[in-house]
Amino acid sequence: MSNADLAALLNRADGQIASLLAAHERETQQVIPRRATLHDVGTGLTHKAIICRKRYAEGKTADQIARETHHSLAAVDRYLGDFDRVRQCRQLGMTLEQIAFTLNHSRHLVQEYLELDQELSPLIVKELEANNG
Repeated sequence: MSNADLAALLNRADGQIASLLAAHERETQQVIPRRATLHDVGTGLTHKAIICRKRYAEGKTADQIARETHHSLAAVDRYLGDFDRVRQCRQLGMTLEQIAFTLNHSRHLVQEYLELDQELSPLIVKELEANNG
C-alpha cells in the first residue's frame, strides 16, 4: 500500500501520512512495509539509515536486516555497499563532488551517506578494534 492509498483511506493529506510514517520509523528504527519499501523506490534517508544502523550499531547480519526491514537481501547489500564505498572515498580525501562522480551517485545521495558516516563512525571504529583485538 502506498502513502497515497493510506491518505485516501484515512482521509488525510499524503504529506501528513509521509511525515507520520517517517517519524515512526525514526523513533522505532523499524521500516513500515509499504510500496516504497517493498519495491525499494524513493530516496529517503530513513531506510538507508535504519539499515546501516542495524548493521553497525546493532551488529546484525544482512539477512537479519533484510527480514526486519522488509527489504530484499540485494537491496540491503546495495545500501551497505554504497555506504562502505562512500566511507572509503571520504577516507581517501575525496570531495563530495568527486565521490558522486566516481560512484555515479547524486550529490544528494552522497551527502546523506556522509552525514550517516559522521554518526556511525565511532561505532565502526569500535567494531574494527574488536575484530582486530
